[in-house]
Amino acid sequence: MAIDSQVTIYFDIMTICMATGIMFMSAKNRYSRDEHMDFMHKVMCITLMINALSNGISYALHHRMLDWPHPVRVFFPSVAEYSTLVIGLIWIVYIDYMVNESWDHIRQVYRVFVVPVVFMGVLTIINFFNGFMFTMDENMMFTAGSMFTIMTVAQYVYGFTPILVVLHHIRLHGPLKFFSIWPMMVPVAMSALFTFFTNCSMRSLGMAVALAFLHFSYAEQWRYIDPESGFYNREYTDYLKIMIRKGKFDYQGGLCIETEGDQGTFFKALRGNLPDDCEVIRIRKNGFLIFTENANINMLTFLSQMIEESLEDYSDGHPDENVAQIFAVPHQRKKDETGEEFIDALIEQALS
Repeated sequence: MAIDSQVTIYFDIMTICMATGIMFMSAKNRYSRDEHMDFMHKVMCITLMINALSNGISYALHHRMLDWPHPVRVFFPSVAEYSTLVIGLIWIVYIDYMVNESWDHIRQVYRVFVVPVVFMGVLTIINFFNGFMFTMDENMMFTAGSMFTIMTVAQYVYGFTPILVVLHHIRLHGPLKFFSIWPMMVPVAMSALFTFFTNCSMRSLGMAVALAFLHFSYAEQWRYIDPESGFYNREYTDYLKIMIRKGKFDYQGGLCIETEGDQGTFFKALRGNLPDDCEVIRIRKNGFLIFTENANINMLTFLSQMIEESLEDYSDGHPDENVAQIFAVPHQRKKDETGEEFIDALIEQALS
């Protein structure tokens, strides 16, 4: 077996092992209640394993495949190439959902990315019978047609589009928490260059390494999540102060909230009804802090009233439940007060 085939098979075995491990690690996240994220995570891992397995079989059996009928000979290479494109599509959706946290946004924006993937899937099936996309010689070298070239370009476009997704989100909403796109895109770029300049295929391994970085970036926030409410816990205030020290976040106003009654109704009413710049932290069982970039005391009062109205609306729709009551006190950051001092002051107020 040629050395490039052996190297590729080793890479594919590593990919399968990594994808399997990452998929089972996700099941241990007791804080994750996001079915969409968990589903995409598992689909990504399974698609990576299919890609690596089909690619490895292609390189392991390519000498024996020469005498096989054309549909059989091109089956595994075709699955490997097409699944690379599918991985790119899942990669885009995965990253977009991580930064925007909206399944509706994905449905609205990314239909245009699905159409080329479906089109290429149809062409891949046709290629089983007439070989118009590519043929292979005894050295596993492709003789590519124009449509295969288009698929290759699409693979690279889909692979690097997440960079644009993240940069666009940062431009509109500011820095991301717990997440950086560059540690994930570097292995994708390096594997793409390695595959382009050698006869070895490393793309699936690059994606697996990137997925591992993505998994651990996502896992970073687990320890800051209160499992009962889904909001941040008290430990998150330490993270906030570090980010403020680095100049990534800055908060000018906040609310100290005391609740009475069914805590679950407060969680449901609050979730999804706050501005994007708000951070909700559960300091103790019935004590919460909400930090916001807005320091206007009138806006803070309005935010308090908006929360009360959300609870009233929830109460109207659920008359049988003991809806929580809140007592909210707005706080405006003083001119001579640092961001860290402001956070400490609100924590002291919430715990008193």
